[in-house]
Amino acid sequence: MYNVDILTKRLATSYHHLESAICRLRAVYPHMLDKDLENLYNYSVIIHREQAVDTFLEDYIADMLTNKGFNFVRNAYIDDYGRVAKEGTFVDFIVGTPKIGDNISKFSVISCYTWVSSLKFYPKVFIFATLTNDYPSAAHFMESDTRKIVTATPRPDDDRKFRLNFNDILYCI
Repeated sequence: MYNVDILTKRLATSYHHLESAICRLRAVYPHMLDKDLENLYNYSVIIHREQAVDTFLEDYIADMLTNKGFNFVRNAYIDDYGRVAKEGTFVDFIVGTPKIGDNISKFSVISCYTWVSSLKFYPKVFIFATLTNDYPSAAHFMESDTRKIVTATPRPDDDRKFRLNFNDILYCI
């Protein structure tokens, strides 16, 4: 049920952005048809997404964590020795209040766009969160009690042991 909520909110946000953009484009191109303005907008979104990262999912998770009182660091790095660092492997969230040099094994990590198979040292819990069904198989991901995939749109051939939705993130960390 919670997956429906996040997808509904995402659709509403997208629709609001489309309506707002068409109004703004109409002011610049008053003689264009709405359908042509929508096509122009969609094309410009494609170009923009190639140049910038969409932060909807990160913002949603940050709001969820904040609303439930979790401390976290957003846009952090883990070095080759498993420590929170100023550079290294990028992760979207470290849940808790880590300082530079702290070992990642004390914290939960949430990553939204990469599932970080390159870490030599593992966090207490690693969650790969995605809105789509573009996630690795459970075996390839090495799913376990401490490594989980959360998705809003499971695949028909979903082989995850833990079939988690976004509400479950709060119980995993």
